Amino acid sequence: METELQFKLITKDEKPEIRQFLLDNYFPDDQILLSNGRVQPTEGEIQFMLDIIDENLSFKAYNRGELCGIILNGEFDRNCVQEQQQKVDSCRCEIFKKILEFFLAWEIDTHRWEILECDKVFNIHVIAVKSSYRRKGIMKALVNRSLECAKQLEHTSVTVDCTSFYTAKYFQKTDWNCIFSLPFVHFKDNQGNPIFVKKNSPHLHVTTFHLQI
Repeated sequence: METELQFKLITKDEKPEIRQFLLDNYFPDDQILLSNGRVQPTEGEIQFMLDIIDENLSFKAYNRGELCGIILNGEFDRNCVQEQQQKVDSCRCEIFKKILEFFLAWEIDTHRWEILECDKVFNIHVIAVKSSYRRKGIMKALVNRSLECAKQLEHTSVTVDCTSFYTAKYFQKTDWNCIFSLPFVHFKDNQGNPIFVKKNSPHLHVTTFHLQI
């Protein structure tokens, strides 16, 4: 099937549509979810992703009127660690709190700011493509559209965080540089227990890539 892609900025009013798209096309393959032995995300996990839309930097791709992919983008600055710590402290859902602790540990362990020597980055948080459109260049097109946005905002550094082996493999083949990679089992909760359990899966690492633009 030949694709004729059109891109649209995702608005706050479209959160219900994006919510359903994530439930259908992202969470079934979400390694954070699967590594906890769960099949359904918590409401906190869903809302965490939908809140990214509020930054007005996310895009969706249409082919002949059909939604086929989304990319959720945001901006990080040096205060992000403190902001993430506040989210951990205020979270009342134990399952989601462990996920927030993971994101906090990931951000601390990347040493993003020491490596990049900048004060703000444009970050790609989530990429989701409808299963029938995968391997058709949709992800590449969404990333390129996001890079155009980052340039328009005069960003010089773009990062992307990958929990999927296949997503990381894509960025490894491009001009992006890997600045961080650790196995899932490295991350522990406050009691020192592994947050994730990986079994017979290629998705063993979390990885952060960087592109200078």
